[in-house]
Amino acid sequence: ALLLGLASNPNLKEVSLDLSCCELRSGGSQILEGCIAEIPNVSSLDISDNGLDSDLSTLLVWLAKNRSIRHLSLGKNFTNIKSKNLAPVLDNLVQMIQEEDSPLTSLSLADSRLKSDLTIVLNALGSNSSLTRLDISGNAMGDMGAKMLAKALQINTKLRNFTIRFMPIPIIDASQALKANPEKTETPC
Repeated sequence: ALLLGLASNPNLKEVSLDLSCCELRSGGSQILEGCIAEIPNVSSLDISDNGLDSDLSTLLVWLAKNRSIRHLSLGKNFTNIKSKNLAPVLDNLVQMIQEEDSPLTSLSLADSRLKSDLTIVLNALGSNSSLTRLDISGNAMGDMGAKMLAKALQINTKLRNFTIRFMPIPIIDASQALKANPEKTETPC
């Protein structure tokens, strides 16, 4: 009912929809799939911590069709996903962020515990032209992930703000990336 109301009200603009921690699971994912592409006024969608797991694969296809969502939070939805089901989910996420005219400017995968699988997403950042913010905190990406992030930061000209809390990373890789692109550092006011 909420989604139908959003879809049918042309007066609403720039809606931030926080559905985090609502235990949507498979049933909620199917409901979102049925209407999310047609909701033109949601600019921020938080569906983190909903046990979506492998259902994210199909949901991401529908989310990519929505042209108004600029911020998307997906964190804590990868905890119980089997490794064989993770690849299609990450592939669809990569397709979504690599789309040439993607409206998505901010993505949060915080606390998803993707570990080395995060490199699939990080590798896609090199060719991404829309994301300016990325939160990959709590993913334990390891040395390879840190190297992939460093490489992506050397190539990507749009990403300005990234969060990597709670992850030990080789500081030499991060510093080399920032030296190569000093415009990516922000000076406090």
